[in-house]
Amino acid sequence: MKIFTLTGIAPVLGAFFALVSAERHIGLDTHITTEAEGTISNPSMALDATNYTRGNDFLQLLYQHDLPPIVAQMGRHGAEIMHMEKQIIYGLYLADFSVLGRQETELVAFPALVCGGTRGAGEWHVRGARRVGVEWEEIEGVMGCVKEVANWVLGNEREGGGGSRQEIVPGKGRGEWMRWVEECRRGMEQEESARTGKK
Repeated sequence: MKIFTLTGIAPVLGAFFALVSAERHIGLDTHITTEAEGTISNPSMALDATNYTRGNDFLQLLYQHDLPPIVAQMGRHGAEIMHMEKQIIYGLYLADFSVLGRQETELVAFPALVCGGTRGAGEWHVRGARRVGVEWEEIEGVMGCVKEVANWVLGNEREGGGGSRQEIVPGKGRGEWMRWVEECRRGMEQEESARTGKK
């Protein structure tokens, strides 16, 4: 569910149909439920003050001092967008740590955003990953894996092989994605130095 907030609902619904099919195949209960039955199985899906606080707390942890300037760019829509962010995107999904914890959530979030072509949002979640304790080496490792998977999925590893290999994900060596992770790292280090007065 976390990914649907990042990539859109259509691919997630497709994944759910496949999941339900697999659940039926192994004999799990796939009884059809409706909202009217009141059978939502995850209590963290309630849109209440607890949910709002959970979302706000995680949002503040990830963005810290960067959040006010971001909100300022939203103009007159800021209140509505931040309500949606705190109550739904973060409160309902990204800050629900019943399956994935803080670090795991960020290790899923930034590659999903980068693969979706939203580099800016991906950079914020790289910063968020660092702020919840993910090491740079882990971030770079995840991005390296994402690049390899993307190349494989997009056809570089053709059955039968033998042909010349051309990268679909741009860049040689560590690739373009790795370069922007490094740019983000330098930017964060410069900001931290400026804030603390260290060189």
